[in-house]
Amino acid sequence: MAPKRVSLWDKERRERYLAESDDARARANARHDGEHTARDLPRVWQGLTRDERSVMEYLLLVGSPTVVALHDEGLLDGLVAKGLLRRPPGVGTLFMSHYETTYDVPAAVWQSMNDGRKRYLPYAGAQLEAQRRQARERLHAKILVLEPSSGPARRSSRKKRHA
Repeated sequence: MAPKRVSLWDKERRERYLAESDDARARANARHDGEHTARDLPRVWQGLTRDERSVMEYLLLVGSPTVVALHDEGLLDGLVAKGLLRRPPGVGTLFMSHYETTYDVPAAVWQSMNDGRKRYLPYAGAQLEAQRRQARERLHAKILVLEPSSGPARRSSRKKRHA
């Protein structure tokens, strides 16, 4: 009869493995939700260019955390690099035939922006609507934002840009 093998996997190692797995999953979820960016949002916001700030203000003004833009637009790349926008996994290939992709604001960043709305949108009353109108006019040729209250903010002559 063969001698019984000694197991290298005991209760203590199993518990440590499960704890480490749970910690790694929590860190990955926090990174995916943008918690690190949300913590530093005031500092990140100050470093935005005028165009980058316009995009983020517009999203906050219309209440939509998602935008569709040309994949190589350039305007949104800085926001992706700063952690304010991300490309959802798998979406790029769906839209690549049109060279468009979606970008969305990570959940923790979106929550932080809404919690600090007065800080990031220092406008009131009629000024808010004027800002929304100006941002729509300035950005309509570059991005498409689904505005929950008024439908999509369409880009003009989409076909001309692909020619």
